[in-house]
Amino acid sequence: MSAGCPMCRALRPGGFLLACVLGAVLLAGCGEKREVVLAALLPLVIDGQATPDGGDTRRGMQLAVEALNRQGGIRGRAVRLEIRDTRSEPDLARQEYLRLLEEHAPLVTFAAYSHIIQALADEADRHQAPLLAICTASRGATRGHPWVFRYWPDVGAHVRSLKALVLQLRLKDLAVAYVDTIYGRSLFQSLGQALSGNHVQVRGVPMGTGHVDFRKLLAPVSDGQGILIAGMGSHFADAFTALKGEGYPGAILATSGAALPSIMAMPAAQGVYVDTPQIYNVRRPYPREVGRAYAARYDSPFSYFSAIGYEVVMLTAELVRRVEPTPAAFKRGFEEGFVYPGLFGDVSPEPGGHDMGFPLYSAQVEDGNLIYMGQ
Repeated sequence: MSAGCPMCRALRPGGFLLACVLGAVLLAGCGEKREVVLAALLPLVIDGQATPDGGDTRRGMQLAVEALNRQGGIRGRAVRLEIRDTRSEPDLARQEYLRLLEEHAPLVTFAAYSHIIQALADEADRHQAPLLAICTASRGATRGHPWVFRYWPDVGAHVRSLKALVLQLRLKDLAVAYVDTIYGRSLFQSLGQALSGNHVQVRGVPMGTGHVDFRKLLAPVSDGQGILIAGMGSHFADAFTALKGEGYPGAILATSGAALPSIMAMPAAQGVYVDTPQIYNVRRPYPREVGRAYAARYDSPFSYFSAIGYEVVMLTAELVRRVEPTPAAFKRGFEEGFVYPGLFGDVSPEPGGHDMGFPLYSAQVEDGNLIYMGQ
């Protein structure tokens, strides 16, 4: 296949590794100098408390924008980032999204969580404004929505990783405390189906998106061999504290949202099993380099969510770097296909598709670090 084939062209990772090359490309043919606006709708505060996932994602995006602007922006245009807090509330998210579209006409808007994307998808199509979903495992988020895209492992990736972990631990009984959203319900149902042929009993415990009393919620299933927390934000820290405080003797599992340095440093998180990308693998130089820059800039450890924030900004810059930075160009670039060697490894959407993910691996928290199993 020729180098010009759309499905063969490889996007270069943005940021510090290719700063000189990226700068030269972005400055070429700059023409009229206008700002390029990127927008983000993130859950920054829930129930009056700052969320670690939303805050880390915001800082990762800010780091990427600063790196781009040091090298001339996107095609010679400065990049500006507009961020709004959704508080994980669909109605508020829709209001903020419409305000962003009217006041700033962003090149693309990044938004977190399936239930938020569901509230925004029709508006994205109506305004022909690209909406890039993160922290969104459901492929249904993009189905039937030509202006909605997704960059995150789908439910199938979580199920494959978690099923392998359950079988490795030889669990015959698993309670799943899942957030009662599209993502949580789909994960619970799919995992139950995947384990049904292995004679594993799977019991579901739905929970809300806000504060949860885990001592009360998990009491009816505390007699099982394992409990999986499939939640968001503060769910993980609260659940681990409750389980360890009650002396739960079984295996504690968690979805990838638990892979935050602040959570892994907790005494209650020690020994917890997590399905996570290899963003914390110290043998991978690119995330290690960006992580050091992040820690130096914010005096805070690099996380899974910092990485996705950084990644989507750099991916957007690469998608439109050869053409006019417009919403239509972003849409066309995603749909034409590419290979992007980013922080999570080489990723690529399906031909003509709107979904892109990365693999997950089983790991265990040990002394505040993730030890990848089988490596």
